[in-house]
Amino acid sequence: MRYLTREWFALVQMENRLRYLKRLPEGNWAEGEIRSFVRREREAYVLRERKDWEVWAKGQTEEMKAAQPFDPAESAAWFNSGYRLGCRMANRGLPDWLAEGVDRRLLALGYIPAQLWTRRGTELRRIRRSLRRMNERIREAKALEEQRIPEDIRRAFQLHDACLLSIRRKGGNAMLLLNNGGGTPEWGKPYERLTFRGLTLFSREPGIVLRTKEADHSAGPVAIKVEGMPDREILSGWKVLYWELYREEGEYEVRFMLTNGEREPYLTLRCREIEWVYLADPT
Repeated sequence: MRYLTREWFALVQMENRLRYLKRLPEGNWAEGEIRSFVRREREAYVLRERKDWEVWAKGQTEEMKAAQPFDPAESAAWFNSGYRLGCRMANRGLPDWLAEGVDRRLLALGYIPAQLWTRRGTELRRIRRSLRRMNERIREAKALEEQRIPEDIRRAFQLHDACLLSIRRKGGNAMLLLNNGGGTPEWGKPYERLTFRGLTLFSREPGIVLRTKEADHSAGPVAIKVEGMPDREILSGWKVLYWELYREEGEYEVRFMLTNGEREPYLTLRCREIEWVYLADPT
């Protein structure tokens, strides 16, 4: 990427992590205290879920409440699942002094000890100053690039969080199939196929392995159905995080930063023409 670089993205991640951290009370957070704290957080989560269910239940019929009763064990299981993932990803996007200096169980819950709170504020202000400078340069550069790109092509690239389903090459062309949810301009056609004709560059960083699956929206007591949208939805583990689009010397160049939640590889294509179509069914 030229502007939305890995350095920029690392600062964005760090700013986001630091912003939402919470301050622990003063104390010696040894093993026993941490275990008790996790237990209290779980209990508080279940209590909030119960209160949310009670608010929802006030407007429901007895039949609906019976079909979707509150289950504290299920809420606790949801907490545990998120907590385990949080422990695995606890150090991601944090400066070393935090990642190495705080127990990952506390970081998983979004807390840091009081003695690190002042340093957290200093670091957050430094990062925000850097991001303001970088974002100003990015806005200026993107404004110049947009003047060279036809408006209809710019509209076709509204892909943030679009799910990448397949990458195919045929002859001198490449095709990307994406699930863009409600992001396409044609209601009822959530899928978008981008075709890059006359390829002069195709660069795919290692590790982008696409496996699709059909989402199960019928799970639970009430099936989810959005009026006008297809009954089935195809997903994969990879999403478009950011993209850059340029036009130089009669060619288009598109650079994607993809993510599977753990890695951010690049996919880059350069071609003479770009075509797109919106689909109700990806097959």
